[in-house]
Formats: sequence, C-alpha cells, structure tokens
Amino acid sequence: DRFVVMMASNSSQTISQSALHSGSEINMVLAFLKKIFSGRGIKFASILLACLSTFTVIALYFNQNQFFEAFEAKTYDLRFKSLRGAVAPSPEIGIIAIDNKSIAELGRFPWSRGQYVRLLDRLSAAGAKVVLFDVFFSEHESSAIDASLAAAIKKAGNVGLAVAYDFDSDFNVAGSTHTLPLIEKNAAGLGHINLTPEDDGVVRRNKLLVDVGGNKVPSLGLSAAMMALGEKE
Repeated sequence: DRFVVMMASNSSQTISQSALHSGSEINMVLAFLKKIFSGRGIKFASILLACLSTFTVIALYFNQNQFFEAFEAKTYDLRFKSLRGAVAPSPEIGIIAIDNKSIAELGRFPWSRGQYVRLLDRLSAAGAKVVLFDVFFSEHESSAIDASLAAAIKKAGNVGLAVAYDFDSDFNVAGSTHTLPLIEKNAAGLGHINLTPEDDGVVRRNKLLVDVGGNKVPSLGLSAAMMALGEKE
C-alpha cells in the first residue's frame, strides 16, 4: 500500500511540476503578445505585417505561379460577368456589320470598293463623327475604283483604317498588313487590330499602344476616341 501511495504521490508531484512548467510558458506567450499589441508593439506588428504582405505579393508576382494566374483569370471573368454584369453599348455607336443579311443583298464578299464609297457618302450625310473600317483594302481592284475610295476617305476627313502587326518572340514588330498606300494616306487615323489571347484562349486585355520604330500606334478603338475628341497624340 505504501508503495502504491508513494507512486501516486510522485505522479501527482510530476504532474504538478509539468502543469507549472506549461503555465509558465503560457504566461510568457501571453506577456509577449501583450507586449506586441500594446503601444509600440502594435506599431511594430503593423509594420511587420505590411512587410510580410508586400514580400508575399512581390514573390507571387515574380514567381508567376500557374495556379494563381489561372485563379486570377477565372475570378476576373467572374467579376465582369456576374458582379458587374453586361454594360449596354452607347446608342451613339453603330456597327455596320458584314453579315448574312448584307451578303444576301449585296452579293458575295468581298464587295467592290464602290459599295464603301456609297457607304461613306451616306454616313457623311447622316453626320457621323468618326468612321472606322475594320477591313483591309490591301490589293488593287482597279485604278478608278481605288482612286474613288481614296477621294471619298479624304473628303469625309474622319475615317480610321485598320493595321495588323506580326510580332517575333520578343514582341518586336516583324511585319504588318496595311491598306494600299494610295488609300491609307488619306485616312484621318490608323489603329491596330491585334488581339492577344491568354493561355486559355480568352482575350481579356488589349494593348492600347504598339511601338513601331519609336512611333506609338493606338488600337483601333483608341484611335476612334482620339479622333472623336480631336486628340492627335
């Protein structure tokens, strides 16, 4: 019985010492936390948290982790589709589409440039502020018809034409597709129509400016805004 009592007594003493040691550690931790979150400690903790957050963001940016890139892309889509929703286009913007109805009435595409001369005449009469052509006139049709379109564009004075660039692996311009010089030189502005899909094939952003030999060429949409506002650069 004494042996059993002695063992129980020793066990109780050991447990008490362990509990005392644990309580001492807890008090130390509480004292440390109290020191951090009081007075200067709060300022130190705030600076430390800000530094850690900044370091984490920079590390993730330079790491370009594929998981986070894909996550950002999908949440970007969600923010636009579900949270913001569709934005109604301005009633002051009209799209003259090359669609099945147009082809049924005017014949198989591409159409004669005479059709575009007629279009420009009607748009000018309607008071269009800016006219953009998202098509290329890169080949000769006939001297007379090419000259008539060039004259119509010059007369309108508010026509923007498209240009497309080819890029090398370093995103330097390696080639381009333009309208015939005879026609293009009469345009009020040029705008690139290059699209840059992301890894999943979705176009979420577009370069507003492309550097071409030191000259900044705006996107076609930006070119339209610049012409409408009377901005040259």
